[in-house]
Amino acid sequence: MSETADVVVVGAGLSGLECASAIVAAGVGDVLVVETGGARTGTTAPTPLAWVSTAPPHYVRTSRERLVGGRSLDWHGVVLRLEEWALADPAWPAPARSALSSLYEQVEGELADWAGGTLSRDRQIHGLGRVLPAGQAVPQAVRPDGDGGWRAYTPLDRCTSWMASGERGGQPRVRTGCQALTLVTRAGRVSGVRVQDRGTGDTETITTTTLVLAAGTLDNTRLVAQLAGADRPPAFTGVNDHLVQGFVVRLPPAALGWPQPADAFEYLACGNIRSNLFARTRAVPENTQEVLLDVWAMGEQLRSEHNAVSFPDPGRVPWYGLVTPGLSEPDRAVLAGQRRELTKLWTRLAGRQATALRLPDFLDTPFAFDRALARVMSEPLAVPVGYCWPLGTVEHESGTLPLGGAHVGETGELSAAAGGYVVGPATFPRSGAANPSLTTLALARWTAARVLTG
Repeated sequence: MSETADVVVVGAGLSGLECASAIVAAGVGDVLVVETGGARTGTTAPTPLAWVSTAPPHYVRTSRERLVGGRSLDWHGVVLRLEEWALADPAWPAPARSALSSLYEQVEGELADWAGGTLSRDRQIHGLGRVLPAGQAVPQAVRPDGDGGWRAYTPLDRCTSWMASGERGGQPRVRTGCQALTLVTRAGRVSGVRVQDRGTGDTETITTTTLVLAAGTLDNTRLVAQLAGADRPPAFTGVNDHLVQGFVVRLPPAALGWPQPADAFEYLACGNIRSNLFARTRAVPENTQEVLLDVWAMGEQLRSEHNAVSFPDPGRVPWYGLVTPGLSEPDRAVLAGQRRELTKLWTRLAGRQATALRLPDFLDTPFAFDRALARVMSEPLAVPVGYCWPLGTVEHESGTLPLGGAHVGETGELSAAAGGYVVGPATFPRSGAANPSLTTLALARWTAARVLTG
């Protein structure tokens, strides 16, 4: 017999588990979360990504190991609010914009309690005034992991018992290794979701009248596209990722005014270039008398027709998306502003006689951070190596299904099928420069409240 549930959540990442937790906390016991990945490392094979790119290396990762918890398992706990200049855009529905203020406070309070009373790490023992003169500590939802390190908040902490075997008994469940293929509707309303067991290859329809899509921006877009037009699937413009470029360099501690290497993590908001500047230090593993300084700018990429997701083969299930990445003129202006600011920061720190900072071309010849980190270890002291994160590698994709747009209502409800909802960065009308996690958590609760009344 096929499975049934009052509420099915597709995706067990940050937005899916947070939304499911809010629904369960309100008293709904018959909740099922379906997740493509496994419960722990190695329980399923890496998942082939369901898209390809017209402009490699942007959006070209071929697979990743998905796990329950999703990106909440490997993020850095950075919790920044979306900037006022981004929220002021009329593309944000007024009710959502108004609700975010109180939702931010609620989530920040709970995260601070989880972290031990503050969102500023105790390890902020040195300032980075020589790099970011007016910088401030980056708020992070982290706490000691017991092994001398730190771990970031994950809603999985509240949901581990959901994966226990046994009778349902009102207990929410997480079903792993289960990929959503298509949504099923009847008379304009959600009636279920067609899924495939990744271990056996068997397919079935899980019956439900309430379905929340939380599978990530591109997978959510695929599932909505299948509803919107099975024969001639529409293209979805506006997909965006944060624009990130920076440099990494090895320095003696004295260059930062410090007596010895130390950890620090600070940021500076630069609304004039729609970006945040970050600086982070740590001791060099191979030489504890050196500091590894990483400085980067993270900026907003606007939703535009320069970036789109299309579905060229509707005969294949599940569909794969074709991502066309590009840059609008406002995007290029952000990148140029970032380059100016990064160059100024390096010049202020190292002096005008220092090795010149060279940054790669963002769209045509991106040079990723891991390659820069490997190279800087073989460079002399005070020689910076520039890098940029190609689109799709920051994993902050958003904007294809904005709240109040053609496909999703102001509170996340699907336009094409009653009883269907979308959560996650796909629903951001503007992404701003801030890391998306805090807004993702807040809006998951915003849509959960709509599900409960819906």
